[in-house]
Amino acid sequence: MDPEYGNCYTFNFNDSVELKNSRAGPMYGLRLLLNVNQSGYMPTTEAAGVRLVVHEQDQEPFPDTFGYSAPTGFVSSFGLKTKVLHRLDAPWGLCSDTFRPEGYIYQEHYSPEGCYRNCFQHMIIKECHCGDPRFPLPNDTMKPCDARDPEQRMCLTEKTSALGGFHHLQQDCHCVQPCTENVFETAYSAAAWPALNFNIGSDCPAVFDITNDTTACAEYYRLNTAYIEIYYEQLNFETLKETAGYTVGLFSRTKHSQGPSRKTIAKFPQIEANVLVDEVVGDNVVAEKLQNILKFGSYFQTEHLYLSERKRFLLCKQLQH
Repeated sequence: MDPEYGNCYTFNFNDSVELKNSRAGPMYGLRLLLNVNQSGYMPTTEAAGVRLVVHEQDQEPFPDTFGYSAPTGFVSSFGLKTKVLHRLDAPWGLCSDTFRPEGYIYQEHYSPEGCYRNCFQHMIIKECHCGDPRFPLPNDTMKPCDARDPEQRMCLTEKTSALGGFHHLQQDCHCVQPCTENVFETAYSAAAWPALNFNIGSDCPAVFDITNDTTACAEYYRLNTAYIEIYYEQLNFETLKETAGYTVGLFSRTKHSQGPSRKTIAKFPQIEANVLVDEVVGDNVVAEKLQNILKFGSYFQTEHLYLSERKRFLLCKQLQH
């Protein structure tokens, strides 16, 4: 049960049974015709359709954050590509494959999104002594906040507003990225369904009280059903791997050679400025003008780092005039 979308159904959840696909393309994927039955919607429901999440078998789905919408009256096609991410851990990065917050509320494996929701739930429990009923609880002894209890209801409302909600959590939570992660990139396309001349059948299999009326049957399907295709666009996958630009050994070998370079760069503007002053020292007026220019030290030194000897000489001649 999802707190935002209600009932959830998972295909291929059992990781002990392998469902394999050896070919790519929509003809070799999963096809579903889902009946949402809009007549049972609440008045506060804004859109009709289904929410879809593609995830690993041991991963907790969060459809409100990472899901895709498939509307009624359309064939929604989702083409998948797999991308494998390898992040660097310490000292170059902050990822971890073993990190798990204390009292983690989700049974499945760790994810940053689950970590933030876990952090939010523990903040609510700390302040209200009860949990947000939208999320799991860390143990069986803890109870969700009771809407019939005015004190608990007020505490939950005020703390949620103060924290910004779990989608806009303002407090700092220690949540890190996993070092190895499989990501499914999704390409979406859609077409109207059913077509105007499509013959569903006179018995209208989705509705028992519509018989011998193909027009009414097609209209019902158009308003209440979503046709979904999920398939692999290609069976190969892309790997993105972070690598260290500088290792500890390389840095120790190069740090001594960088010192003289910094000194050379630092001294070069000073030498150049001295040359300019020496060339015009015979003229007090010009020397005074140069001293005024030298007050803008950083600008003067930066601008003249790249001037040739001839350009510097011409600059001094212009100042004399």
